[in-house]
Order: sequence, then C-alpha cells, then structure tokens
Amino acid sequence: MKKTSVLIVGGGPLGITASALLSQYGIDSITVDMRDDLSNHPRARLYDSPSAELFRQLGVADEIDETGIGAKWTQYNRAFVDIKSGPIANLYSPEFHSVPRDITPQKPVMTCQDLLEPILLKAAEEHKSAEFHFSSEVYDVQQGESGCTARVRHLKTGEEFEVEADYIIGADGSRSEMRKLVGGELVGEVRQRWFRDILFHADLTPYVQSNMGGLLYVSHPDGVGLYQPLDGKNRWRCQVPTTDPNADDSEEYFVNWIKHTLGAGDEFTLEIESILRWQVTARVSTKFSNNRIHLIGDAAQVFTPTGGMGMNTAFTGLYNLAWKLAYVIKGVAPASILETYHEEYHPQATLRTQTCLENADFLGGIYRAYRRGEDLEQATRDCYQYAAYTGVTFGYEYSSSLVQEDPDLAPVVKHDKLNYAPIVRNGRRAPHIWIDQAANKSLYDWFGLDYVVALGATADKAEWSDAVDSLQAKGFPVRIEELPEQQYTPYDGEEVVIIRPDRIVAAHWADVTEPAVDLLAGCLPLV
Repeated sequence: MKKTSVLIVGGGPLGITASALLSQYGIDSITVDMRDDLSNHPRARLYDSPSAELFRQLGVADEIDETGIGAKWTQYNRAFVDIKSGPIANLYSPEFHSVPRDITPQKPVMTCQDLLEPILLKAAEEHKSAEFHFSSEVYDVQQGESGCTARVRHLKTGEEFEVEADYIIGADGSRSEMRKLVGGELVGEVRQRWFRDILFHADLTPYVQSNMGGLLYVSHPDGVGLYQPLDGKNRWRCQVPTTDPNADDSEEYFVNWIKHTLGAGDEFTLEIESILRWQVTARVSTKFSNNRIHLIGDAAQVFTPTGGMGMNTAFTGLYNLAWKLAYVIKGVAPASILETYHEEYHPQATLRTQTCLENADFLGGIYRAYRRGEDLEQATRDCYQYAAYTGVTFGYEYSSSLVQEDPDLAPVVKHDKLNYAPIVRNGRRAPHIWIDQAANKSLYDWFGLDYVVALGATADKAEWSDAVDSLQAKGFPVRIEELPEQQYTPYDGEEVVIIRPDRIVAAHWADVTEPAVDLLAGCLPLV
C-alpha cells in the first residue's frame, strides 16, 4: 500500500505540471500514465502568456522559451490559396507574438508539446515528494468520506500496488475514466470534420521565407488546411481536412496534397514522419468535481485547436484548483472551497471552447469572401479575434464565495473578447506591474502558496501587520507586500488589495473604515 496526498491519473503536460505545482506547495503526489514515454508528436504548440507565467513560477520559463520559434514566425498568421502564390490575408496575432507586453511579465512561446514535456517532467522529478509511474494504469477507484483508494497495474510486467490518496486529479484525457466517476458528461458541439496531422521534414524556405507565420492556411479542393513551422527550419506539421471519416489516409495522398498547396513541382521532396487523425470538437464536462475527484485538461473540456486555447485554458483551470487542494490538505481552509473550482472555472472553460469554434468560422469567412470576390479586408477584420483574444485570456472574472462582490461596475471595453483593461477588480487577475526599476521582478513573483496583502504607499501598515501576524500565528498562509510608489499604475496609493495564490483579487479597499483584522478575516477561507 502506497499513501499519498494526491493521486494524479494521467501524466501528460497537465498531470506533470500538477505534480510540480503541488510539490512547490508542499504537497506530495503519485502520477500514473499509460504511455511508455512522453509525447513524440508536437500536438499543442502555443503556450500563451498566462501559461508562461505558470512556467515562470516553476522556474522553467526561460528554458521553455528557448525551444520556441521566435518573434519573426509568430507576428502573423497568413491565409493563402497556395503558398507560392503569396497570401490573400495577413492576420496580426498579438496572442501568439513572442514579444514583451506591458500587461504580463512573460511573452507567449510557440513551441511543441514534445519539447515542453521533458522540461516539465525534469522540474517535477526534482521534488522528492513527486512519484511517477509510466506504462501503468489506474483501476478500481473508490472514494469515501476520508479518502480514495485505487489499484495501479504496470502494463508490461503485470505488477500491481494499491494507492490510498486524500484526493484524485483526473488528467486522463478526452476519454477520461475519472470523468465517469465524477458523473460528468461532455456536452457541446462535434462537427463532421476531421483533420489529419502530418508531421514531416522538408526545406520550405523558397516558399515561406518572405511570408513567415505561426499558422499558414491554404486552400485545397477538399477544404482549408494549414502548415505549422515546428522548429523554424525543416520540421513541419500540416493539417489536412476532410468531411469523410473513411477518407484516403495514404502517404501518396498527403504528398500530393502538400505539393498542391505549396505550389511545388515534382522536384520537391519531403519525408513524412507520422500521421495523426482528430475530429473538430468543442465540449465541456457537465461536472468538474465530485467529492474527492477533480478533472483537469481534456478530461474536463475538449477543444478544437483554432486559436490555440486548449492547453492554455487547461493550465488556467489547474492553477485555480491546485492551491485550493493544498489549503484543504494542509488543514488551513475548509474542504468546501473545492466546490468553487467548478463554480469559477466552468464558465471560463465553456466560453473558451465556444471562442475556438468562432475562430474556425471567422477563418472560413476569408475563403468564402475570396471565392465570391467579396471584400477580403473586411473578412480579415472579422477574423481579428483569431489570435487577439486578450479579453478572454486576461479579462476573465471569477465569481464565488472566495471573491467579494465588487461595488463598482465592470469596465467598459470596445469588445469583451478582444480588449482587456488592467484594473484592480475583485475576481480578476491582479494587474501585473514591475516592482523593480530594472523590470526583472514582477508583482507576480510574490506568489507561491500565500495570500498576499498588497499595501499602497499610504495604507496603515501597522494595523495590517497586526492583522496578518494574528492569522500567521494560527497557521494561515498570508503575508504583506508593499506596492512600489509608481506613476501610471492600476494600484491606488491608499489601496489595500487582498490577492489569492492564483493572483486573483479577492477583495480591495481604497478607503478603509473597518478594523483590518475584520476585513481580512472576511475575505479569507478560514477554517
């Protein structure tokens, strides 16, 4: 019998990151994955700024950034008929573009899942509290009032052992067995449209050198497909569409498809490494949690990848869940706070899966306009959301018992999905600011497992220090940080901001009239 605080079922990027994050929070875990090894296919490619912020917290952001294809490739997505003939539309892509932005300490990185996973696994395995079992399956899961039990079987040797865990994280993919135990059902849209991922090697320099892009869309009689640069050199992926579940998947067909959409002649050569098929899907589980089992990643929601939101949304959900599990396991917060995981995150997962479907439809509008001889500039403007959905990734707002209702109205922006106003507001991300003149240390670097009381320059430090000291003496993880005196910052000099470990504002006051100890106790999840 093995005992652990958290059993993680599924050792993909989400399961590995869950292990690393829990270890950073002082929580031990056992991760079980059916695969023999890590991914050998690029799969998810875009890791947006909030995901990169999580990598920063784990200490691996720079290493992951080095695997990316860089700013020249990611500034634009482009639409072609065939690539040799030049683009019919150029889509600026700020959510993809690997350059610094004022609203975050981390730029996005466009890399490949098979390059990301080893870095994350190395970071996770550095913790003695993390244990991994590959080529293994979890079965016979039972949960009770005091914990869960499960059997683990090694798929090659048949050896088995039992695990007793306080909680289970289901990160076991779109066909999740843990979802069945949670009682969730995937609901949403499944389209009669498939893509074949073709991983291949070839020199495409003559075709793309003047039209570099993170995504290069092309037109073919069988539908709109795309090319993706994987290393900025000779490693490529193309995604070939079909509406026929029994379509020709022969290597000869794909070689001809590539030549046609490149505008290449018979002299062009390539080497196909692998082929992977997937269906256009946007579905969310009706339940994310049931007592001691909680879903993350594809077990919770399944995305079509248009816009690159899938993995990033999953990391957002994990970040919401992990600190809450740690608080409950450490005994500093009641188990009821775990109910807020579904309450806060489910609306965001639903919004983002629908946004990805919208992106696919907007992109199709460019090709419809081209075929009809209509205004391509307008169709391109309509498609701007595809890689410019800053309002979705930065401007979301949680609502639950862990967030006080904000007395002010939400900020008005021109477009909810495109635009983000970096303001201090309950339920939203605490706005990023640099807290040193060299712009090396972010306000986000304050965060680990503690709640942070961020004090403006003129706030009553003595009173808040006494309030924090009294809670620390009882074992609650909270501390004070002082906001720097800066001009043009979202933080008011008189303001007191209570920020959760996941950087969400729990409460804030610019005019404190009640005792600090009462205000603080009123917005923390105390036992």
